[in-house]
Amino acid sequence: MKELAEIFLKGGPVMWPILALSVVAVAILAWRAISFAFGDRSDRGLVVVSTIITAEPMLGILGTVTGIIRTFGAMQGAEGVVNPSPPQQASARRL
Repeated sequence: MKELAEIFLKGGPVMWPILALSVVAVAILAWRAISFAFGDRSDRGLVVVSTIITAEPMLGILGTVTGIIRTFGAMQGAEGVVNPSPPQQASARRL
């Protein structure tokens, strides 16, 4: 469980809304399953679940993009990163 928490925290700030929406979706689906078992056949709450299903992948992509931006920012400030001079660029183009 500790490893799962570490992975979650490494995921960045976008992980928190993903977690919150996932908890809401599971709660609504559990509520609907219990209601369905007691004979309530309405579709209340399913619009919210549908919206969450649509929003979650977009939040995942947002997290990926922010992670890539942070990675490139860290690489830009890191020592040892060389900006190629014109002769190196020319040889790279030939490859």
